[in-house]
Amino acid sequence: MCCFRTNPEETIGGIIALIGPPGSGRTSFMCNATGETYQDKGNSMMCQTTKVEAGHYTDDYGRKILLLDTPGIRAPLGRGKGEIYEEDVYRAVEEWLKKHGHDRLTGILFFQRLKAKRPEVLNISSFHGLCQRDIYSSIVLVGTMGDDTDLQRFEKEAWRNLLNRGAKSLRYQNTRQSAREAINMII
Repeated sequence: MCCFRTNPEETIGGIIALIGPPGSGRTSFMCNATGETYQDKGNSMMCQTTKVEAGHYTDDYGRKILLLDTPGIRAPLGRGKGEIYEEDVYRAVEEWLKKHGHDRLTGILFFQRLKAKRPEVLNISSFHGLCQRDIYSSIVLVGTMGDDTDLQRFEKEAWRNLLNRGAKSLRYQNTRQSAREAINMII
């Protein structure tokens, strides 16, 4: 997929950021949702997404939604340069929005491998102000690479506080239909 430039005359029905640790399925999700292929969808835990990249998704009503693939949270930057943190992803998304003439996201899809030994918990405070409406109701927690039992464990433990505040959850099944379900939970 190439970098996307928004046409000022084109109506955008929403902008959704795909956020999560490396290897959590953000890029595969984007490929399934848009029907396009880009980057190497390998199994590497190294950060393959190095900048915000946008893809077009058209919903069942013909609305154009932009999906923003972001660098992986906690991804190593290489050779003693540290890691990428939520604040870095926030700044990258904020810069992308400004550069392309937008001010807010419609929502966030937060990806987490359900088989992960150490779950990442999204630092929501980093993303206040980026969404058009209440931050919690704008988030879908997307569980990947696991089963319903794994999802239930995350809902009861790692994601409990976010769900209690209005976030939603979904087990992503690596299909176009499952990608549509997750997007429809926001728009």
